[in-house]
Amino acid sequence: MKKKALLKISAGIAAFLLILAIFFMANSFLGNPVSAKIAKGKALVYINDKYSHLNLEIKKVTYNPKDGSYLISVSSSTSMDTHFFLSYRDGEIFKDDYEVSVL
Repeated sequence: MKKKALLKISAGIAAFLLILAIFFMANSFLGNPVSAKIAKGKALVYINDKYSHLNLEIKKVTYNPKDGSYLISVSSSTSMDTHFFLSYRDGEIFKDDYEVSVL
């Protein structure tokens, strides 16, 4: 009886560790959804501070596994030529492609 209970406990621990490993692997390739929301919020603040005169909206936030940053696609609903990217990592927007992509 004791051997059977020990086997069940060890199987449960092994399953939990396997699920945890899969989660960490997926997180390293797909990014964390909570971090994506934080990046989107920081981008909204950045857009409102720097480009408040433009009618901009965030289209998509994607994770870049190469450098661990989030790429934020920004475009204007009134001008089809106004679209650019922001890059977010470690709590700040570190790259703004507005001058290269739009101007």
